[in-house]
Amino acid sequence: MHAVKPKHSKEALPQSSSPDPRPRTREQEAAEDLESQQFRGAAMKAMVLFGTLLACAGGAMEAVSGKGMAAFRAAFKQSDANQAASLLEQNGSKASWDFPVWFPQARGIREMERRLIESSWAVVELRPRVQEWLTGFLRAGNSQVVVAAQGDLFFRKDCEYVTGAGFLNPERIRQRQVKEGVHADPVRAVVDFRDQLAGFGVDLVIVPVPVKPVLAGEDLFGSGDHGVRQNASFELFKTSVQDAGVFVCDPAPGLFERAKRTGEKQYLRGDTHWKPDAMQSVAEVVAETIRARLSSAPEGEAPQRGGAMPQRMEPVRAGSFGDTFALLGLPKSQRLREIESVTIHPVGTQSALWRPNAQSDVLLLGDSFSNIYSVGAMGWGEAAGFAEQLSVVLGRSVDAMTRNSDGAFATRQMLQRELQSGRNRLKGKRIVVWEFAVRELMFGDWKLLPLALGRAAEGSFYCPPEKSKVRVSGLVTEVSSVPRPGLVPYQEHISSVHLSGVELIGDGGSKQHVGECLVYAWSMREQKLTDVARLRFGDKACFEVVDWSEVASALEKYQRSECADPSLVIEPPVWGEFVPGM
Repeated sequence: MHAVKPKHSKEALPQSSSPDPRPRTREQEAAEDLESQQFRGAAMKAMVLFGTLLACAGGAMEAVSGKGMAAFRAAFKQSDANQAASLLEQNGSKASWDFPVWFPQARGIREMERRLIESSWAVVELRPRVQEWLTGFLRAGNSQVVVAAQGDLFFRKDCEYVTGAGFLNPERIRQRQVKEGVHADPVRAVVDFRDQLAGFGVDLVIVPVPVKPVLAGEDLFGSGDHGVRQNASFELFKTSVQDAGVFVCDPAPGLFERAKRTGEKQYLRGDTHWKPDAMQSVAEVVAETIRARLSSAPEGEAPQRGGAMPQRMEPVRAGSFGDTFALLGLPKSQRLREIESVTIHPVGTQSALWRPNAQSDVLLLGDSFSNIYSVGAMGWGEAAGFAEQLSVVLGRSVDAMTRNSDGAFATRQMLQRELQSGRNRLKGKRIVVWEFAVRELMFGDWKLLPLALGRAAEGSFYCPPEKSKVRVSGLVTEVSSVPRPGLVPYQEHISSVHLSGVELIGDGGSKQHVGECLVYAWSMREQKLTDVARLRFGDKACFEVVDWSEVASALEKYQRSECADPSLVIEPPVWGEFVPGM
């Protein structure tokens, strides 16, 4: 594992040392790799047969059960036309019986399709059984999961990162910008972030964590020592940001050497993330990278800022099936594998579990690779994550802002919100360590986010009094995006809900107008959408809310999406529990 210092002069990229006069292109390597994933003739025929039976059985059961007509009627009630008719009636006009009004429109038909899919007997009962057979006998995954020959599971996007075209290919960047509406140039975003931090007197160290196929190519693609398998653009990315003065700590070479030396896998079998010992080894290298800069503190300054000295406590066992395994959608009664167990090393002080310290001069921005052994809901224990281990190795407290997804921008956006609201999270900081999974280089949104210290202002957004829970209701102006269950390796998600015309509901049903409210609330729990996820513009919603600061330490780490309205970034959020039927 190598800590790479920035280069300030342009250098040519290293040339391949392959003795082959006609070296294989990345596309040729990908094609050869994928050949090992092709099904044999008999297996393919079996899959086609099962797929046909699945479709026929599902259609027959839907016809018998009448769910198809029920879904159609439900969609009909929610069609655009019926909503329009309802509005006419509310305004004292009689709705027309014209054919275009009363026939379900496009949105109603899409709703019918969605309900048919979600409630289908074939989906709910038969598909998990068929998937269990395909996985157990044919080593077949699905659209999100690749099953290796030895049974290890790989997130498909991680595989696409390795085998796909270079993420810095100008044409790919342009296509992503046009088709996905995202900023697809990570070099520009990283350099811009580094320059803005420099304006606050803070250095940046990035830690692009390799995803499983980068180091476990022999498990996925066949026997043989493939070495480290990064995307075709990774070396160019690393060189480009180094030349701009960014410190890069690339864990991949060190983890690969560690795997060869110990003979142990560095990643969990049914999960996208690293094992505890692998994570700790990376924490040691990151600490070595930044320790020299921290040691230049003024004479007499404490080696760590605030809080008691962190230390590892007694090791404990933790276990789970894993996030990638959950994406297979197997029945709960499956017998293909048992829970994988690991030993973790929780961190704390003499009196409490480890917590981030805002007074520290080191700030970690991290994604799920930082949270995997820190957030208990992820299934692998708590208080033993990357921030905790980095704190122990450094022998000082560490501040941390982590989010399970969107590593390209989510934690930068969290930092931006803090600054714009008048809370200077960079005060006293000397180093920001930005950890993100390398898949983000290919699939993330690398939008530029300006960092500017704002002023806390009196606004129209309501927050309840300290240590009190109140009930509010209002009209939904905007709801942030929610992932589709089964398509992301996370079980929980928090959405942002912007309410207008907010009323404070008192005892006895009294109401008081209080302006607007920005509510954070659960939109997905255990891969199932909540009522919040189904809120739409114009809906009336009711929440029991508390000030966000009272729950932020426990909930900040979960995957969260923000409303698109940029003006909301400076408004104070609250935490809400949705009240149905209001």
